[in-house]
Amino acid sequence: MPRVPNPGPRIVTATEEEIEKLLAAAHPWLRAAIYLCSDCAIRSGEALALRPEQIRDGQITFTGKGQVSRTIPLSDRAAKLLAETPQGEGTVLSGLAGRTVTKMILSRAWTRLKKRCRVRAELHLHDLRRTTATKAYRETHDLFVVQQLLGHRNLISTLSYIAPHGAPELQALIEKLKTPYGAKGEPKP
Repeated sequence: MPRVPNPGPRIVTATEEEIEKLLAAAHPWLRAAIYLCSDCAIRSGEALALRPEQIRDGQITFTGKGQVSRTIPLSDRAAKLLAETPQGEGTVLSGLAGRTVTKMILSRAWTRLKKRCRVRAELHLHDLRRTTATKAYRETHDLFVVQQLLGHRNLISTLSYIAPHGAPELQALIEKLKTPYGAKGEPKP
């Protein structure tokens, strides 16, 4: 049987403009999902399962993938919206929606929102987590911070979340790395 190579890491990230368009048009429950996936870098499944009692003092505490307990601070905008969640049975997203929100409902709502906002079809809700990982790395240049933010045990997993630089960014880097020569940029004799 022929060996099929593993696909490379997904490198799709959202632009600030795309995120702002999506947030402006989203219903509060879907906006909360976007905040949780982008601002807090949690998985969409973790956002779906989040319960009101897991929100305390501007932080969320939950059990993530691999049964790892995590505590993540909320952004101000996420904390403000999640504070509006009715207490009681159910999840945060279901409480904000006023009905049960399943993985299928979230997926369909995300697809409709992207179409309405004219955002790239290939952008997944999970790509917001990747976007935050990439921004965090470019801001801090510290892989361990990104690893902690994403809740990964393995640094290799973290590396697959960071999108590579584009050609314009690489060109700017190449210009910065040039070794200076003579006053006119010519090699010294």
